[in-house]
Amino acid sequence: MLHIKETIVVEGKYDRERLKKITDAAIICTGGFSLYSNKNIITSIRKMAKTTGVLILTDSDCAGFRIRNYIKQCVG
Repeated sequence: MLHIKETIVVEGKYDRERLKKITDAAIICTGGFSLYSNKNIITSIRKMAKTTGVLILTDSDCAGFRIRNYIKQCVG
């Protein structure tokens, strides 16, 4: 099992489930574009970015690009 100290941010629940099998890192699921309407997710990501740092793992498609940029804009 990989030990990663940073929090991992992923798009979907299947991404989270696959990562749980190989790492013990904390994982936050954005739920895709529901990230825009759920401010609790952004608050959690901001908190984890300050304490542990975050790794953003999204798909390399248009949706993943938009989600990545939104998180980077919100977290700073």
